Amino acid sequence: MRKRPKLIQLIALIYLFLPLVKILLDFFVFDYFEQFDDLVRLVSLVRDSWGMYGQAKDNHQFLIALVTRIGFLPRFFSYFLIYPLMGFAIYRVTKWSFSVILLGKLFVVIMSFEYLTNLPFVHDFQTMITADYFLKLYFVDDLQGIFTILFILLNLLVLLYLFRPHIKELYFDPSKRWWAQMTRFSTNIPCVIESVIKGTILNLSIGGAYINLEDIALPEVFRLAFEELGFNINTKVELVHRHIHDDGTIMIGVKFFEVTEPTKNKLLALMNDLKKFNELYHKK
Repeated sequence: MRKRPKLIQLIALIYLFLPLVKILLDFFVFDYFEQFDDLVRLVSLVRDSWGMYGQAKDNHQFLIALVTRIGFLPRFFSYFLIYPLMGFAIYRVTKWSFSVILLGKLFVVIMSFEYLTNLPFVHDFQTMITADYFLKLYFVDDLQGIFTILFILLNLLVLLYLFRPHIKELYFDPSKRWWAQMTRFSTNIPCVIESVIKGTILNLSIGGAYINLEDIALPEVFRLAFEELGFNINTKVELVHRHIHDDGTIMIGVKFFEVTEPTKNKLLALMNDLKKFNELYHKK
């Protein structure tokens, strides 16, 4: 079975369990689980919020009272939720995933920067870009700074990996996600190649098609046009293989090539409708 790249799966798994790793570090390395106080604050906030709303004279007063008690939420979010959320986005491999990942990384950097700038030996930003700063950071008593730097490096390495061209295109181009192209539909769709050669699409997926032709004289890249379920498709395809059967039947396999965004959306919608029709057929 075709799957996502193993490194994407590994990164997603690491991010999912990173809060647990941080909790274990706080308990067994730093001997203090500071976020326990935030958990208590969250429970207290949820418990008291209805009472606060009842005691407030108006919504404005309630919001003021609420804001004074939610200062811990960014810290709570960055500790417990941000990494699992990014892990889920990394694993999903969709266009929205990339936005979630980038926003999550920015949030982590801001929270880490806040910690690193509040260390006792930091006086200004210039202090932080000296070798002396990193030397002092190494010898900080609770080692928290070292682990903060390690988390920053982890995020940087993950970003560098996700921005590699062949990985980034997986998030923005559905046709590149080979693991999602396993569903192929048996069809009988008339088609035309280069407005001249007639054929029939016998098998169709989001990534390409298997076609019965009347002529085998084809270039390596050509235009394929067909219409099905109200979707008019006209796009470039690349020839993958061709075969002539003993009875003279000509069969070719093609993959969609340089597909425009509107055509890509039509193909996705067509695949979705074919899936629905296929499910209805098997239910009968």
